[in-house]
Amino acid sequence: MTGAALRLSVAFGESLTHGPDLAGDALMARLSGHGLAGSTLLRGIEGYGLHGRLAAARFPDLSTDLPLLAVAVGSRERVLGALEDVDAVVSRGLVTLEATQLATGGDLGGAELPARGGGAGRLTLYCRAGRGRRAYREAVAVLRRRGARTGVVLPGVDGAPGGRRGHAGLFGGSADTPVAVVALGPPTALRDALPALAELLPRPVATLDTVALVKHEGRLLQPLPGRAGAAGDR
Repeated sequence: MTGAALRLSVAFGESLTHGPDLAGDALMARLSGHGLAGSTLLRGIEGYGLHGRLAAARFPDLSTDLPLLAVAVGSRERVLGALEDVDAVVSRGLVTLEATQLATGGDLGGAELPARGGGAGRLTLYCRAGRGRRAYREAVAVLRRRGARTGVVLPGVDGAPGGRRGHAGLFGGSADTPVAVVALGPPTALRDALPALAELLPRPVATLDTVALVKHEGRLLQPLPGRAGAAGDR
């Protein structure tokens, strides 16, 4: 599957409850019933939200209300259809919607980045950690060889990339742990990596976006917004 899609992001606190359950678990259960291409729950180690109160996973500020970010992608109709459940579960939080390009399964190999201007691409892969030599490590290696400027792996705690729900293990990651891999770089480099990624990852879900690459390794590649200046200025 490839085509225009929406990316739904929901930011809230870990201590938020929905009935007898924590809101994170309840939200992921609701999202999994909407036929979305994928959903992933990420846990932050520090941050603040609605009331501006800082929460952190460090001594002596160890918090029981760490920030959570749920990300779901799918067709416009399915994402909009999930909003009522999101509102019911997350009574306090921040919800955003973004237009994006979606590619899943074997169709990832032939996907194209949007034609909008910006000079660079952003590829986000939603997958599972995998066993043995972790799939995300192989994915990052492929992206590096193909010329992506950066690749970042974000471990999730819950989610359904590809439609099947999985959780992180009690004492760390498991093969079913959802993982997000974010890569930035020239559109040609990202496109060149897609066929190998489609073969490497089981049931991959990906979003592709065009972004402005402003600075890399200390070099200003294009003027900052609102500032006159030639590319290459420091």
